[in-house]
Amino acid sequence: MAVELQTGVPWVMCKQSDAPDPVINTCNGMRCGQTFTGPKLSK
Repeated sequence: MAVELQTGVPWVMCKQSDAPDPVINTCNGMRCGQTFTGPKLSK
C-alpha cells in the first residue's frame, strides 16, 4: 500500500529485510541489536 501511494518520500518503515524502495527497513524492538542487520540504504 505505501509504495502504491507514490509519495516519493521514505516515510514508511518495516522490519522486512528486503523492503521495496522507498520503504525504510528498520527494527524497533527489545532484541533488535541481536537480530537486525541494519537499514537498507537507498540508491
